[in-house]
Amino acid sequence: MNKMLKPLAIAAISIATLAPAIAADLGPEDIQRAIETYKQNEIRFKRDFVGKTIGFTWTFYNAKGNFFDDSEVRVEFGGGRFSGNVVCEDVDQKTKDLVIEWNKGQKASVSGTVNDVWFGNLHLKKCSITSAM
Repeated sequence: MNKMLKPLAIAAISIATLAPAIAADLGPEDIQRAIETYKQNEIRFKRDFVGKTIGFTWTFYNAKGNFFDDSEVRVEFGGGRFSGNVVCEDVDQKTKDLVIEWNKGQKASVSGTVNDVWFGNLHLKKCSITSAM
């Protein structure tokens, strides 16, 4: 590597290491806004929310297998009402191993990509879930 470029490369690596993680596009205040937008106009919901990342801390409600395939686990957050909750679809094995020990009420930090609204619940894919004790 050129002697002039080496210090620049080291500086670039240092800056990248110190830079904060990319922030989510949406936050906890956007959960209900997304659900309401879906109810009013699905096309606008898709334009404004689908594919965007969302991050929040909320209450773990439930983890269960897919009706047709128990290997696909869904993790639900919120109050467990019929609607207004968040569902992480098809989580990875690491997340399954984590949430299997949780009980309702456990606080969790969640980030994921908005996918859809089903039965009044916001569905995410590519979720990252950690304990927020």
